Amino acid sequence: MNNSFKLSCACSLITLISLSSFASDSWTSREVNMQCGPATVKVSAECKADPEDDESNICKNVTLNISRENKKFSAVLPYMSLEQKSKLEKQKFTFQEIIDSSDWAPQKMLCVDDQYVLIGYWDGMNNAEAIDGSLSANTTAPIFDFDGKFVSQEKSLVLRSKIPPNAQGVTYINFVYGDN
Repeated sequence: MNNSFKLSCACSLITLISLSSFASDSWTSREVNMQCGPATVKVSAECKADPEDDESNICKNVTLNISRENKKFSAVLPYMSLEQKSKLEKQKFTFQEIIDSSDWAPQKMLCVDDQYVLIGYWDGMNNAEAIDGSLSANTTAPIFDFDGKFVSQEKSLVLRSKIPPNAQGVTYINFVYGDN
């Protein structure tokens, strides 16, 4: 009887460990919203713990949705012009369906003049701002209107000059690097 009790406990423990491992391997929905003038900007994704890096997550289906009145715009992130994407691909950056801490992961979004959205990304590198075509919020992250149209480089420079270094109204998208 004593051996059967030990066997039962061991089986229960193995089952519990298996179930807890299975639960931590499931994808969890994440979402962040920001009000920008008349538009609601939402970034959503499905994420789980990165099996190769216990300090970050991996995410898939990272999507941007902008809604205002009867209009909607959706895009897969990272959202950038073809020219910018080409610059980054020439430097050996790739854009996979599942992103991790070594990819361009959305980090924050800002509302500019209640008419434009800037989404800044981070790729885990200390010199991300020095990369030609960088998606870092401080350099050349794309700025676009509620219909998804990118602003010109000239207008982008004007809009960036209006954003103070410690801008209020920053909405953080900590899916890959954080818990919220």
